[in-house]
Amino acid sequence: MAGEAALPPTSLSFELHLDTASCFPSLVLGEVRDTEKGITTKYGITKFPALIVIPKGSAEHEVYDGPLQQEVLSTFLSKFAAPPKPTNNNQQQQQQQQQEAPKEVCRSLLLLLLFLFLFLFLLFLSRLLLNVPSSFSVNPEIIKLTTQEQFKEECLDKPVGMCLLSFMIVEPEFEESVTLHNQNLEVLKAVKKATYNKSMPFRVFEVDALEEKALMDKFMLSDQVPSLLLLSPTKKVYRPFTAGFDTESIMSFLEETSKAKGRHFKYDFVPSFSA
Repeated sequence: MAGEAALPPTSLSFELHLDTASCFPSLVLGEVRDTEKGITTKYGITKFPALIVIPKGSAEHEVYDGPLQQEVLSTFLSKFAAPPKPTNNNQQQQQQQQQEAPKEVCRSLLLLLLFLFLFLFLLFLSRLLLNVPSSFSVNPEIIKLTTQEQFKEECLDKPVGMCLLSFMIVEPEFEESVTLHNQNLEVLKAVKKATYNKSMPFRVFEVDALEEKALMDKFMLSDQVPSLLLLSPTKKVYRPFTAGFDTESIMSFLEETSKAKGRHFKYDFVPSFSA
């Protein structure tokens, strides 16, 4: 088995165009002249040029009978070539990569835990600063406080948040009074919805100004109704509202308060209803 003759039959030498030292360092390339009859006869070489491979430790040999093309020759020789041994630099790099891999995983996990902790901390801090109860839900209707027990349950005993008390008067026998009262209630509903959407810690209530005139006097509120009082039972401070009774003005007042702006007043008594 031999390839087609491409050189004069005076030599086995031909150009492989392969750098065997770098491509196949485990192979030893030797040249045999056609005059070496003993060797050519031993391996059955009758046509030239010819290429044979003798595997290490084997008495058998294999004759290459394909075309003299670099890609095909490389494929043939690669069957007999041992994989290249990694250099010292490669070994060091592999060892370093193996050592760094667990460290990278640990760093990634620590970074993830750090971000998670930071997120939870910021969430906790925002709720702490705003005093927003996690279970706070909006009721579109404005609750009217009528008894001390109800006042305590809905406002005074709440551990977080502030109460916006709207002292109002309605005279059912007068249509104009009823209409004005309903308009004021719509303003309070809009305020309640806006504070809920903005996660602001305010509860909005209606109080009968005639029934609870003593409470208004206790906090030195104006007799002009509707009159608003912002009360913080946990901090025992209050702040009266003195601007116009409309959604924009009230929301501006509440936003200012939530940013710890505006003047607040201390009180040292237990707010109580007459009933």
